[in-house]
Amino acid sequence: MDYFKPEDYSEEVFKNIKGPLIYPKGIKKIFVFVGKPGLGDLILSIPFFKALIQNFPNIKEIVYTGEIPEYLKNIFNLIPKTNLFYLPEYKIPKKSFKYWLRLWKTGILKTPDLAIDTQRIFIFSLFFRFFRAKYHLGYGSKCFFSNWKFKEKNRKSVHDTYQTLLLLRATGIKNIDTNPCLDIPDKFLKPSYDYIKNQGLIGKNIAAFFPGAGLSFKCWQEENFIELGKMLIKENYNVLLMGNTKEIQLLKKIKAIFFLFRVLKNLYFFLTRYILPDF
Repeated sequence: MDYFKPEDYSEEVFKNIKGPLIYPKGIKKIFVFVGKPGLGDLILSIPFFKALIQNFPNIKEIVYTGEIPEYLKNIFNLIPKTNLFYLPEYKIPKKSFKYWLRLWKTGILKTPDLAIDTQRIFIFSLFFRFFRAKYHLGYGSKCFFSNWKFKEKNRKSVHDTYQTLLLLRATGIKNIDTNPCLDIPDKFLKPSYDYIKNQGLIGKNIAAFFPGAGLSFKCWQEENFIELGKMLIKENYNVLLMGNTKEIQLLKKIKAIFFLFRVLKNLYFFLTRYILPDF
């Protein structure tokens, strides 16, 4: 499988974009259609959220539109100036049409400055295009519904969350921070701190791995996690493996490999330091 390379989204990709010039300070309200993201998608989209706030200095509100699971809604509380327009079962017209009507009505009454579509399914991109906004930005249907037109390179080799982030480049924004960092309140950090303390890992180097994903095609190859883990163990890192109940067998397999590698590493250190020097 081929992965994203920085040169795939170089200046050349964005050089010949056709679309309006916008004044960043004039953008005050943004609606973003996010569909139904999972936890990983939201976490990997944090740079996108931050880029909006950083590059539109007069932003007053960012409204995320989609079917956000109840257990993920708290993430939006951690991102400044954000609200959620709940669009349940947006893919089922009989159940969601009244919510689409409310969304369209909101656009008519408020006329946001920018509507960003992160989806790629024609019918839902079409529905969101009916939402009234000064500008529309999106990849879907070869930018058919977007005010900015450009051709993507190696689209199928790049994760959608990264493409969404780089989508802002189409508007002329160049200051994009791709580091998915988020300031987490102490009340959420305490359980993690308590676990690390109970495991005797305070003051030690720690790396957390999430080798699984909700959909298999989103997973980094198992062997890559293993090789990266070995590199970190050589540098005296403790690797924490995390996942859900469906990934237990995968976690056990990787744990066994890391355990054996650490034993061999310690054995090699013992032999070279205390046994072999005597010969």
